[in-house]
Amino acid sequence: MPWEVHEYTKLPLDPLVVQDSALQVPWRIGLVSFDLAHSIIGLEVWGDVVMGRAEKDIVPDLDLTAYHAVAYGVSRQHALLHPTDEHLLLTDLGSTNGTYKNGALLESFQPTALQDRDIIALGGLQFQLRTAGRVG
Repeated sequence: MPWEVHEYTKLPLDPLVVQDSALQVPWRIGLVSFDLAHSIIGLEVWGDVVMGRAEKDIVPDLDLTAYHAVAYGVSRQHALLHPTDEHLLLTDLGSTNGTYKNGALLESFQPTALQDRDIIALGGLQFQLRTAGRVG
């Protein structure tokens, strides 16, 4: 599946987190949606990024509400992306409907390394991870 990202959002949004990050170079990724005509979310991951859906006072770093997150069973604080020098890690944050990597249910609070072309699902909301690795 071809993919091209024209714009990347730097996350987390808090500039102090990015400034204090141990990473000198971010991970640049695309999350290719299986919904909404394969739209792509372009991200530069500089620090921990909470993925989920906004509700009341809870707004995750990556708000997936526009991707029908409620209908797909995405929790408000569903999963975490954590960048390291070697890997981009995915961790389920005790979500109600689970986080999956390539169809396998992840154990809550146990990070797992991601690779290019992995399929990740938050509840029933699926994305293919496309990564250019670390940038810089």
